[in-house]
Amino acid sequence: MANILTKRTNLIISATSTPTSAEISAQFSPKAIQFSVDSLATEESGRTADGVMHIDWILDRTRKLEVELRPDTPDNLYAILNKVQGKIYYLTFFDPITNAEMTRKMYTSNESVNWYNGRIFSGLGLIQEAKFSCIEMGGEKNGVVIG
Repeated sequence: MANILTKRTNLIISATSTPTSAEISAQFSPKAIQFSVDSLATEESGRTADGVMHIDWILDRTRKLEVELRPDTPDNLYAILNKVQGKIYYLTFFDPITNAEMTRKMYTSNESVNWYNGRIFSGLGLIQEAKFSCIEMGGEKNGVVIG
């Protein structure tokens, strides 16, 4: 797939692995993204009854993005948060580890929002510090995408 992000800090949330033109147009730039990669190989995973580690089948690279949105009106943030909470979706993002744009199947485990009190945007209020996590469903094993 050709690069479709207009900025490396943008994100695209889509219903399928190939974003539609409307989903590409709706890409957004969050306030911050905290990117991490986890290995599912812990001291207790992959061990047989005799205590031998069988790590060859354990995913060694699972991505997690903590996304903080810019302060905005409830309606605008609802449009984003409604696409992720309680759903499986595809996220297109720039991966700093591989130095490439990629689309991965994700789910959101939690989200939070803080209201800003005040008469902003004609009294509609403003949400600030809206955050959600994007956790890869699957991962990689020796550079091969699983899931």
